[in-house]
Amino acid sequence: MKFRSTIAFSLPAFSLFWFSLLWFSLLAFSFSPLRAQWVQTNGPEGGTITSMFSSGPELLAGTDVGTIYRLSGDRSVWSPAVTGNARVTAFLPIGPSLSAATAGNGIFLSSDGGVTWSPIAQGPSNSNVLFLASAGSTLFAGTLNDGTNGGLFRSSDAGQTWHEADSNLPAGASVFAMATSGQTLVAGTDAGIFTSIDSGKTWVSAGLGLAANNITSLAANGAAVVAGTNAGAIFRSTDRGAHWQEGGNELTPEAILALAWDGNLYAGTANGLFRSTDTGAHWAAVGSDPAGLRVTALAVNSGTLFIGTAHAGIFIDSLNGTPNASNGIALTSVPTTFSGGPYLFALTGFGDVARSSDSGDTWENVQPAPARSLIGVAQNLVMSTLDGRTLHSSNNGTNWDTLPEPLGDFSAFLPNGTVLFAATQNGVLLSTDGGATWAIKNSILQNVTAFALHGSDLLAGTNGSGIQRSTDNGANWQPIDTGFLSHMTINAVAAIGNTIYISTTSGVLRTTNDGVEWDTVNHGLTNFGITAFVVNATNLFCATAGGGVFVLRTALDSVWQPFNHGLSDTATVLSLAERNSDLFAGTDGHGIWRRPVDDIESAVRRAPGTPSDFSLDVYPDPVVTSPTVHFVSSDLRDGRISIVNEAGIVVSRLASKEGMATWDVTGFPNGVYEAVRSSGTQTARVRFVVER
Repeated sequence: MKFRSTIAFSLPAFSLFWFSLLWFSLLAFSFSPLRAQWVQTNGPEGGTITSMFSSGPELLAGTDVGTIYRLSGDRSVWSPAVTGNARVTAFLPIGPSLSAATAGNGIFLSSDGGVTWSPIAQGPSNSNVLFLASAGSTLFAGTLNDGTNGGLFRSSDAGQTWHEADSNLPAGASVFAMATSGQTLVAGTDAGIFTSIDSGKTWVSAGLGLAANNITSLAANGAAVVAGTNAGAIFRSTDRGAHWQEGGNELTPEAILALAWDGNLYAGTANGLFRSTDTGAHWAAVGSDPAGLRVTALAVNSGTLFIGTAHAGIFIDSLNGTPNASNGIALTSVPTTFSGGPYLFALTGFGDVARSSDSGDTWENVQPAPARSLIGVAQNLVMSTLDGRTLHSSNNGTNWDTLPEPLGDFSAFLPNGTVLFAATQNGVLLSTDGGATWAIKNSILQNVTAFALHGSDLLAGTNGSGIQRSTDNGANWQPIDTGFLSHMTINAVAAIGNTIYISTTSGVLRTTNDGVEWDTVNHGLTNFGITAFVVNATNLFCATAGGGVFVLRTALDSVWQPFNHGLSDTATVLSLAERNSDLFAGTDGHGIWRRPVDDIESAVRRAPGTPSDFSLDVYPDPVVTSPTVHFVSSDLRDGRISIVNEAGIVVSRLASKEGMATWDVTGFPNGVYEAVRSSGTQTARVRFVVER
């Protein structure tokens, strides 16, 4: 086995015909008034709800990614607004406006009922705001101890200025919650409960009878006050927090994350929703919750209880069935996405199986039980469930049957016609009837992370055993490489023609001779955490954990191009799928996004901010065998192109004739260069590699 640390890629001779074709293609793109981009689909529905607020007809929901949703007037769909990327922790009306607290970005204000938000001019000195409360005209903000300061802040001028209000509170205490009972303020901290009868100027400990210290939630109803702790205990007071006694012990020993009154008292916990009809003395679970949902927020609006959860979105009244109030909220994590039959399928991080027949515009959940893994071929689906069963559907998830023997969780799968290969802890499995019956082809090969077809051979990437190949439908396996790859973790595998691509913790490797030699193919990648490959003709797309999506035009060059227009350059993409000429990206916490595959030609290497109608492209890149490199500018006027080396020194100036120029690289050292084309106030730049 040989390993080449440099890229070796031969390109065909460059001809005037092909150069002219490239030129006209680029012009067609450069002057197009529209540019396709990633757009978020409408699902799968769900996400982590961290706070909710109800006032009259208004209902708002804050999330862990900084998006605030507002329920429409007909209560059918949620509309989003963005306050940044910090968790939204609380809401509070301030006069005619609404305020929202965030854990890291301070306080935001909305004057149009939550449609738009902007940060307040001067907030508390600690931007990790955990709650907002009011007593008369005085506002309070509790903050998280960030190591330098924490505690309680007070504003007497409608939030324009804030001052510390933690006299007699433990130094640096984090203040998690506050409730108002008559003229008494009750504050919950990580050092117990404190009360104030002078609008928060001074505080006294009210821990008599309170066994637990860390208070995570508070709720008041008249003289009754209830406190939830991080240990799952409920404490209640009937005298505005002066004395406390422990409530019923029916709750699980998990943190009490939310409390709400609606005639009855509700408690959202790390293991479901509970209700008390006697002010917390006794509790009973509400609804059937096989997945053990984490209830993170509660709100009562027009007599309806809205239940915010971690990952699964919003429920109404109970946790029975699927989330029934999340329309418009698409903040799910999607580790599995694939196309089958007339549908696009998705498995969310919380075990929902969703399908869409219209490219993500609408979604419906089809799982009969929370899922742990999902695979499929054509109209057939197979899923492993949270309770250890294996279910099969032959009609796109409409109906399900339980297989006689559970197969375990699927770590990889490969559909090939009507044949389905899968990997579990039992080894490599094969089904020839869409997953209704299975045969164990090989029980020795373990920890398979990815499959791919290479001609008639089956390839398997593994966690710790490198890349393996089978020539007999998975019965026997041999490592392709017996050298440095043999103990490596392979995250993704793809094959295009006679070339095999694999992703490792060090990026992408490729071989054109069955593993005898390997090349690194990392130019252009800003993130080596590759999670998935998708092959489209001679183009290879890769998803990354923190760098979005890239594309390698394997027939043209060996440089990855970012494919992120419309998607964050730091997005974590967990899965990729192609369907009906669209590419779908399952993200971590932002649902599924869609972009046309034929938009690949717009992924040209431009400097950030370069207008799309003034661009510069380079061919070939990297320059390996050719003695010349060619440039095409969308600006057709004659001009000059400067070539700058890595030290920032101009090493050559080229005359650009009708937007085209050629540079002879003979005699210039290998390295990274930048071509710069200026015209008036516009400048186009493109980097390329000389590696001869």
